[in-house]
This record gives sequence, C-alpha cells and structure tokens, in this order.
Amino acid sequence: MAQNLHEFLLRLKAIFQKRRLDRDMADELAFHQAMLQKKLVQQGLAPKDAEAQARRAFGNASRWHERLRELWQFGSLENLRRDISFSIRVLRKSPGFTFVALVS
Repeated sequence: MAQNLHEFLLRLKAIFQKRRLDRDMADELAFHQAMLQKKLVQQGLAPKDAEAQARRAFGNASRWHERLRELWQFGSLENLRRDISFSIRVLRKSPGFTFVALVS
C-alpha cells in the first residue's frame, strides 16, 4: 500500500515538475553513457572508438527519454490534459461555433 502511494505521489510530482525531471533524466542518461565509455577505455579501446561504441551500445537517447517518461507519467491524465487544451484552443478560434454549441 505504501509503495503504491509513493509511486502515485512521484507521478503526481512529475506532472508539475516535468522540466526538472527531464533535465535530471538527461543527466542520468549521459552519466550512464559516460560510465560505459570509461569502462570501454579501461578495457583498452581508444577514446574515440570507445565513445562511438558506447553510443551504439547505449542506443538512441531520445528513445530512452520517451520510454522512461512513460514510467513516471499518468498517460491517460496527460492525454486528457492535452485534449482539453486542444479543445479550448479550437473553440477560441471559432466563437460562432462555440456559441451555437453552448446554446444547443
């Protein structure tokens, strides 16, 4: 029960501190890639070769960002928020339609 509450609070925090968590995640991903590169250099690879191999082994950083972001977000809540903001923008652009929709 406490674990579920803790997870819920972390996901709620992610909604309001999205930029900070994105920065922290980027820093952590860069750290792991650097550690892999350091390990490869210690195994005898040239620094440039180790950097290239670490990038290949680690994969696409943007893809990792997306996968990790899915873990700490409320997917349905985020989609609902985006849908509502899109609806509001569309209704603002066409006040005539908005008036008719509200009256009916």
